Parts: sequence; C-alpha cells; structure tokens
Amino acid sequence: MKSDARGDREFVQFYERTVDVVYGYFIRRTAGDRQMAEDLTQETFLTAARTYDGQQRNENAWIVTVARRRLIDHIRRTKSRPRLFPLSDPVDLVHWPDDWGQQEHDVFSALRTLQPDHQMVLLLHYVDDLALGEVANFMSRSRTATYSLLARAKSSLRQALEEAPRE
Repeated sequence: MKSDARGDREFVQFYERTVDVVYGYFIRRTAGDRQMAEDLTQETFLTAARTYDGQQRNENAWIVTVARRRLIDHIRRTKSRPRLFPLSDPVDLVHWPDDWGQQEHDVFSALRTLQPDHQMVLLLHYVDDLALGEVANFMSRSRTATYSLLARAKSSLRQALEEAPRE
C-alpha cells in the first residue's frame, strides 16, 4: 500500500466499499457469531492493508480471497475443527441475508444438523468453491477419503432436507 495521504484515503474508500462484503462472508461462515466475524473482518483488512495497491481488478473477489485465507488461518490456529454452524443453539434469523428465500433457509437449517466434518467439506467445496484436492489438504485427508466424505455429507444433507418439517 502507498504510505502517503492519498494512499491512505484510497484504502479507506476501498474499506468502505468492501467491509459489508467481508463481514457478510464471515457472518455466514460463523453462523452469526458477531464477535468472531468482527475479529476476522479486522484481521482481513489489516492483512489487506499490507498489500493493497489500488490496482486490484475485482476488489470484492480479491478481498474475499484474503478473507477466506484469514478464516482458514483462524481454524488452523485454533487447532480444532470449526463448528461453522451451531448444532444445538438456534441461529439468530436476523443475520441471515435478506436475499435468501425459503430454499436457502431450509438448506442452512439442514446443514446445522450435520456433523462438523460434513458441514466443513460441503462448505469448502460448494460455498468456497475449493477443488477437492484443496479440501483434502485443508482437512488433512487423502483425496479418496475426502471424496468419500463429500459423498456421505451430500447423502446426509439430502436426508436432512427430506426429513425436515414443512411449513
């Protein structure tokens, strides 16, 4: 990042344009844990400030990539499998994105019932769009074991959706 007043103003403007995108990303990945989302958002922008040069082609894609790396680092730092969706506590519906329809709510609710490894493999592969090999590396599993886990997770999600009460 430029270390002059103009560079500082550019970064502040970049921050104002993208902070909601980053915070929203973390809120969804942490099941509404505001404190964790705020902390990770702050870490993301501290990291971004070191490399921001105003030349990023797609600011949102760039900052979400930085955010995803901060989330992965956080999970590794805590040395535990993340519970991205609480399994027993109800999720505060206020934090669900405004543009979600009933189908998204149903999938989110069904995901909450899955075991943590199933949640993680589905989110990393389908939401974060990581290739199976990347998911395997992240989860410290072989590619074959990750493929099997993904198949079981999809089956569990399908079953949870079928068993979900209809309104």
